[in-house]
Amino acid sequence: MAHLWDAVFAAGANFGIKPIGLGARDTLRLEMGFALYGNDLDDTTSPLEAGLGWITKLNKGDFNDSDFLKSKKKLASAASSSPSRCSTAGCPATTIPSRTWLATPSAR
Repeated sequence: MAHLWDAVFAAGANFGIKPIGLGARDTLRLEMGFALYGNDLDDTTSPLEAGLGWITKLNKGDFNDSDFLKSKKKLASAASSSPSRCSTAGCPATTIPSRTWLATPSAR
């Protein structure tokens, strides 16, 4: 395995490639909205609960629990149309006014 590692970095030397750790990978995947099985979801979490409704295609035929997921998505759509509730994808973003203190001035 070490020879593979060395070969990859030798081939990428002209491009300045560097190894990264799992923390960097996790930051990048979270920014893209990519879930990691065992970390963000598991067999007790539905794709909708994990915020993966954007890639859960419910109109491509039946599959395990498709009826359940369709009903959850319908409920989430109804809830998101109400201004006082959040959907399974989260709450609407809130804009913080400029010059707002997020901590007391003494904490700066």
